[in-house]
Amino acid sequence: MAGEGVRLPPGPAPKVATLPTTVDLAVLYSGRSQLLRVADIAKKLGVCNATVYRLCESGALPHVRVVNSIRVRPKDLAEYVTGGARNA
Repeated sequence: MAGEGVRLPPGPAPKVATLPTTVDLAVLYSGRSQLLRVADIAKKLGVCNATVYRLCESGALPHVRVVNSIRVRPKDLAEYVTGGARNA
């Protein structure tokens, strides 16, 4: 619903592996199965960028950090969308 953001439980964020693998880096530079940017994900989900950052921070949406940028594998986004009721 409009105006309702993602509600996070209190406490520290869960530990999520955010280091890119060699495959992630190859994908990033080859562009074949591109890692998605936060803005791309927000557009696909119909939410703002801040919501995507919160989903990543909470561990609900797996992501990798490339330098100071967050990227999401297309398969991780597809899994989040299909299991969205459990992740939200």
